[in-house]
Amino acid sequence: MSTTPIAKTLAAVLAAGTLTVGLAGVAGATTGPRSPEPTGASAPGPLGPRTSEPRTSEPRTTAPTTSQPRTSVPRTTVARTSGLDASRTPDLTEAKTRCGAEIDRRTAELDRLDAEVAKAPGLTAAHRAALVANLTSARQALTALAAKIAADTDPATLKTDCEAIAESLRIFALRSPQTHLVVVGDGITSGITKFDSVVATLTDAVAKAKAEGNPQADAAAAVLEDLKAKVADAAAKGGSIADTVIGYTPADYNANHDLLVPARTAAKTAREDLRAAGGDAHKIAKLLRPEAPAPTTPAPTTTAPAATTIS
Repeated sequence: MSTTPIAKTLAAVLAAGTLTVGLAGVAGATTGPRSPEPTGASAPGPLGPRTSEPRTSEPRTTAPTTSQPRTSVPRTTVARTSGLDASRTPDLTEAKTRCGAEIDRRTAELDRLDAEVAKAPGLTAAHRAALVANLTSARQALTALAAKIAADTDPATLKTDCEAIAESLRIFALRSPQTHLVVVGDGITSGITKFDSVVATLTDAVAKAKAEGNPQADAAAAVLEDLKAKVADAAAKGGSIADTVIGYTPADYNANHDLLVPARTAAKTAREDLRAAGGDAHKIAKLLRPEAPAPTTPAPTTTAPAATTIS
């Protein structure tokens, strides 16, 4: 059986880059938010979480009082002097500091996402541009909120603005996982394209093996069919992830907190399919790889003792 043509055909398939390049940016990518988005009582703002200090009871001492004659105060005077002095401005420094820290935390996350988008190898030009636009818009909104919060003088307005940091932008709950999913989705699509050429190479190798009477050809053909099914399933599950999630807005997330669950599930399944397909490709290559001839062991030689002559 001639092995040279098949050996050359399988060399490209066994190259690590050929079988793994499609998974770049997929394996190990995180599809969930890295930090929980504060909501409700834990949201940043004047009413955010505070640490309660235990109170200690001090014994009360009652000083003796002497009866003083009461003087009646007109009702209108009591009404005007009761409660807080309307001319005093409440101290909002602590609340503004906490809100500013939340803005800084989200700005740092946007910096990290910008770097991820810049270096992601599988992103299409259109998706890269759309992600950059999303992150730029979120950064501009944070900057505007920071300026507004700094100028706030009313507690109710400050509370609304601080709550908007989370609820109107959704950096952690939406923008971060959305960016990851677009990167992963484009990586899956790139992987599927690479596997198209791998399938063509393996189909040719199996056909040649059958023509040459390779006893492993039928087994390799069965594994090839499984590989094709895995790639097709990856395309069906993960081929549209990026296009689906890239247009989601904070308002979409606020209306449905499970918005990204289907995309996460699809990405996980498609990634597993491509990994399994890579394993199938290696199985086929090993089945059809020509085995090296067994080393021959030379037969032991014995040297007869030299004849001695007696004179």
